[in-house]
Amino acid sequence: MSTLSVDLAYTDYRDIGIVTLEKVGGRIRATAVPLVTRGLRGRPTVAILADALVALAYEIDAEWIFIDGPQGWKAPDNGLEHARVCERALATQGKTGLPGVTKPGNYVGFITFAIELFDALDERGWPRLLTADVPPSKRRCAVESFPTSAWRSLGLVPLPGKGATVPEMVLARIQSLRAAFPLDVADYLSHDELQALVAGLAGLALDEGNAAGLSIAGIPPVRLEGTWREGFIVNPTRKITF
Repeated sequence: MSTLSVDLAYTDYRDIGIVTLEKVGGRIRATAVPLVTRGLRGRPTVAILADALVALAYEIDAEWIFIDGPQGWKAPDNGLEHARVCERALATQGKTGLPGVTKPGNYVGFITFAIELFDALDERGWPRLLTADVPPSKRRCAVESFPTSAWRSLGLVPLPGKGATVPEMVLARIQSLRAAFPLDVADYLSHDELQALVAGLAGLALDEGNAAGLSIAGIPPVRLEGTWREGFIVNPTRKITF
């Protein structure tokens, strides 16, 4: 069983980080998959990206596709003014409001793209994770991630934003993951690929139904007035087993 993890972007395929993770001989093998090797260049489109992710997931026999981006809009009755429950719990930088509303306002393009990607994956047989049950009642799901909270959930210093990160920082964070887990991965990951890697570690715990290896924030996603609302963000903990 494998996990496919995506650090999402919506202006250029080069900015999307993709990593596959699998357990091999008691170790974690993480492999970056640049989208240029799949023939994708330029500005992403939802349909083409969803097709590429599903094809790759089937190639590696993945159980989960992790996506760093919101899966739904805010529910009107969640008790919060500007955010989903999972976003408040994990202090995400961007907040997803009612349909079409985000904070800050310039996040609306990315957030809309992410929600539409979750919709497209659902249409292709990869629905959202609907319950916080561990082990999950259904496999082959699209799962929302948030790499900054993944680092925190592991007790590690989060990787700064791309503009504030130099290669030495990326290598230092890779080494911190190697110290925490039996991890086989190249030193030359990009910022986006490393963010995908740390978030995707949660898939290893989902594979085994290991509740202690996960931290789940939020409330179940629901359909309301033609759009999906809320949803869970899933993070790894140090209690992933081997």
